Amino acid sequence: MKKSIIAAMALFCLFGLSLSASAFNNMSTMGGSDKPVINAVGDQNFSGLPSKKYANVITVLDMIGDNDGYGYGAAMVPDGADLPVTNDPEEGAGWIFDNRSAAELAATNGAQGTDFEEMLDVTFNHRFDLSRFDYLTEAFFTIDISGLQQGIFGGFSHLYLDGVDVANLLDVDQGVWGSGLFTYAVDLSMLSDGALDVYFDGWDFDYGHDDIAIDFAALTVTGVSAIPEPATMALFGLGLVGLGMLRRWKE
Repeated sequence: MKKSIIAAMALFCLFGLSLSASAFNNMSTMGGSDKPVINAVGDQNFSGLPSKKYANVITVLDMIGDNDGYGYGAAMVPDGADLPVTNDPEEGAGWIFDNRSAAELAATNGAQGTDFEEMLDVTFNHRFDLSRFDYLTEAFFTIDISGLQQGIFGGFSHLYLDGVDVANLLDVDQGVWGSGLFTYAVDLSMLSDGALDVYFDGWDFDYGHDDIAIDFAALTVTGVSAIPEPATMALFGLGLVGLGMLRRWKE
């Protein structure tokens, strides 16, 4: 009976080692700023990590604001759709709304600048846990914005990623109620502190300003998280000990 138990334990440890190699390549974990992982990729070749046995590619998302169709609801205003026509109570025409929730009104990370029109300047403070990565492979900033009419007024709003002006990427004409997603690759050197500050400078001109609305801003970071070798070697050692004990019992 004891022999059977020891044999089972040994096989379990060795089988567990096999499973752990697969599991480490497909781990599901939480992302930076307590956001869920939006992608986990397994079965990658990370031979370039000399001191590591297994590695896991993880992607974390830090979203400011919420993808709720500018406060109208995602079903009513899906990504890229026109916003409802609204009237300015003072002028009797135009475009004005404020759909911010109580949480957005009280926010200080940039969410207070989402889901309402006539927003001019706002900074989005993206944060993520850099210590979870051995190294980063790519990063993207996405903004859902409406009301860009740069071709009409002859100027454009400015967007700065950690102080770098990428304003020309917003030099488009969406029309008064049009909306769309804009995604920019982020230089990984900007993320060396686990943060990205994005400043949106709404365009102001002599007789008014460009009527802009933002639904959300998001930072997506992908990198490699390596699993230390001792974690699996300990399990392998237990399996060998069990097999050795079984052999002595047979003798």
